[in-house]
Amino acid sequence: MLNKDSAWFGSLLGLMLPVAAIYLVEILKKDIQFQDKNHLLYILTVASNLLLVRLYYGKGKEQTARGIIAMTFVCAFAIFIYKSRS
Repeated sequence: MLNKDSAWFGSLLGLMLPVAAIYLVEILKKDIQFQDKNHLLYILTVASNLLLVRLYYGKGKEQTARGIIAMTFVCAFAIFIYKSRS
């Protein structure tokens, strides 16, 4: 399954990691005070996709890496909209 090289597969991978990380941040925010640095946590969740991009470009799976990059931009835009409304 991880050897598949398609943009759809990359999009799925690129969406799973930030969603899981954002969910974790929301849970931690309730227990820990981050002193007005919540935006940095959201940036880290999107930046976590950089690890996947590097991994898949290194394996020569260019289409998968492109899907991950596309979802990274979608997640970053969604977080920007979310933070600008709150």
